[in-house]
Amino acid sequence: MKKEIFIYYKKLIIKGLYFEAHEYLESYWRKFKKNTKEYYFFKIFIQLAALFYKIKKQNNLKGAKKIIKNLYKNIYHFTKFFTFL
Repeated sequence: MKKEIFIYYKKLIIKGLYFEAHEYLESYWRKFKKNTKEYYFFKIFIQLAALFYKIKKQNNLKGAKKIIKNLYKNIYHFTKFFTFL
């Protein structure tokens, strides 16, 4: 996993370009096999960008709540790859 991918993602988030950050990471996420730690890792950050977009750009708390539920599930699946958690 390249550090540069997340440096650029962070720059987009800081600029408030949440939708663009979501789309940017999604282009990498699609390359990963489902149910792998990389798949869930990217999915979590994609959903965080979507969550910021729903809250900050759309003021859509109902939509944000749906994303939070899915985010929780993906964090749970991601942590299953680590025995110390």
